Amino acid sequence: MVKSTDGSTTLGRLPGDRTHPSAPTPPVSPVPDYARLFGPDAPTNRRTPPPAVASKPFFPDDSGDGSEVDTAFGGGNSGNLTNLGIQARGRQIQGEPGLSYITLNNTGSGFVEKFLLYAPVLLVGQRAPVLVVFHRYGVSEWDAYYYTSFFEEARRRGWFLLAPRAMSQKSFNRLEGQINVEAALGFLNQSYNVDLNRVYAVGFSMGGGLATSYAARHVDPNGMMFAALVNHTGTVSQGDAWSSEYQDEASNQLETAYGGTPADHPFNYQRCSVIDIDHATGLIGTGTDMGRNMTHLPIRNWMANNDPMQYLRNQTTAFDTYLNGEAVNTTLTIVDGNVHSWSTLDETVVCDWLSQFSLQLPRLANTLADQDGNYFWWQVSQTTSGTFTPFSWYLDAAANRISLYNTANLDQVSIDATAAGLQYATTLKINLTTSDGTGDKILLTNMTAPPLSVTRDGLAASGTWDPTTNTFLVTETQGNLHQWRLNF
Repeated sequence: MVKSTDGSTTLGRLPGDRTHPSAPTPPVSPVPDYARLFGPDAPTNRRTPPPAVASKPFFPDDSGDGSEVDTAFGGGNSGNLTNLGIQARGRQIQGEPGLSYITLNNTGSGFVEKFLLYAPVLLVGQRAPVLVVFHRYGVSEWDAYYYTSFFEEARRRGWFLLAPRAMSQKSFNRLEGQINVEAALGFLNQSYNVDLNRVYAVGFSMGGGLATSYAARHVDPNGMMFAALVNHTGTVSQGDAWSSEYQDEASNQLETAYGGTPADHPFNYQRCSVIDIDHATGLIGTGTDMGRNMTHLPIRNWMANNDPMQYLRNQTTAFDTYLNGEAVNTTLTIVDGNVHSWSTLDETVVCDWLSQFSLQLPRLANTLADQDGNYFWWQVSQTTSGTFTPFSWYLDAAANRISLYNTANLDQVSIDATAAGLQYATTLKINLTTSDGTGDKILLTNMTAPPLSVTRDGLAASGTWDPTTNTFLVTETQGNLHQWRLNF
């Protein structure tokens, strides 16, 4: 989220400094970030924009969202990048080996997605980690290129780096932006040899919020899940951001993203946040915390002690406190600084920290679904859409037991027990209980033969075997604890 120190949006400016109607693409002058690129004290790990870029040779695209199409790196190297049905076009960036600027046309969101992609040179069969860098408010995907050294870090380490626009420069965590990020990651996965166990994320301000929300909402092992994440002073609570930026440009953007105010559409804000902070009390809401889906994920929160955006400092410390309460592997780093800027983040330290981790899927968790889809080992079907579905679970391989409990608004879950480390052999135990008293259905997939017998609380029972799909359906009609046994 760009603030007064970045000079490129009205969002969160100091009192009386809210007169800029639009967000120009960086770099612009005079701002501290831009100034850091020049002069004897300019660090060598930040790029000096060429004069053509500094003079803003950008033109509006057709989306009307304030984003830009870059023409500064034009030439004869533009071309189409079509891969496995994904409609893409892109071009190599001159003077930057391995760096491309790519546009995806059929993202599924209704909006094109533009992103920078650095691809290292790999040996045949070699796979490399991925770093995804999420930009701040009001600027484009070029934010990471001009104002961080993450591209140099990726080049030095042999990592892929993807810097997405996420639909627009001001999308916050809205669903269309997340769909676009998923499409960009899908393109990367289908086109290159990425290490799916080492996909990392870092985001600043608005980008920190998007990194965390994306991580919490995308926990499908069949896709690309983050293995570790760094949140630099991010907007992790969308409703609190709306209240803090009330009647500013940002609150208008949030209302556009989520269909109105938090009071009118609370679920839309909550599902795209990781914690739901009550602006008046500072308390974190219960039952609406998508952050519970991140307990498997090492998270490092980072901020400057005197960052002028106090409510974002508050969100950062509240998020860290929440994560500690959830027993997450979390680290809080507070550095000296009085600007809201990428400059207070140490990219080398960040990448060194991320590189320690590989993706670890949990076997025990409290999970919150905001829509039908895959959540870890489970495919979830809600009873009613437009609200949350909580469920807790434990996959005990030693006991060959599935426990599903504390469920609400759950119609059915599906699970491949063998993929989850259990067996369709001897006795598969299933313990079911709900918190809404309605009972649940559990569909066991990839079962090559039905059980020889079924019991429920020690009494003979039955399920539904489908030999065409190799599935077995257990239907529990009551909400209190019942113990099913499938004997093979």
